[in-house]
Amino acid sequence: MFTLIGVVGVITQIFAVAPLTKRFNLADILFGAIATRSFVFLMIPTFPTFTPFVLLFIILGVSSSFPMPLIASILSINTSDQEQGEVMGINSSYLSISNAIGPTIAGLLVSISYSTPFWVAGVLTMFTAGFALSLKSMLKCNRK
Repeated sequence: MFTLIGVVGVITQIFAVAPLTKRFNLADILFGAIATRSFVFLMIPTFPTFTPFVLLFIILGVSSSFPMPLIASILSINTSDQEQGEVMGINSSYLSISNAIGPTIAGLLVSISYSTPFWVAGVLTMFTAGFALSLKSMLKCNRK
C-alpha cells in the first residue's frame, strides 16, 4: 500500500505539480491539496472497507505530493537569497519535529479508538488548509 502511495505521489509530482503552478496561485493549490488530505483523513474511518480504503489512499498519494514543493516555492519567493538557507532549514526542522511527534500522538489516540487519529488529523488538517489559504493575502504566492 505504501509503495502505491509513493508511486502515485511521484507520478503526480512529475506530471501535475509544475503545470498547475504555472496556471494557478501557489496558495490556492496548497489549499486544495491540504483540504483534500483533510477530506481523506475524515473519510478513512467513515468507509472502513478495503476498496474505499485503497481509493482514498490513492487520493492521499496525489494530495500528499503537493505540499512540500509548494511550501518550498512560497518560502523561496518570499525570502532573500541570503535568508533562504536559514528559512529552509527552519522549515525542515519543523517537519522533522512533526515526523517525530505525530506517530506518538497517533499511537496515544488509537488507544481511544481506531478512528480517533483520523478524525483528529482531519480536523487539524482542515485548520492547516485554512492557514494555507490565508497565505495568499500575506505573502507573494505567484511564480514569475
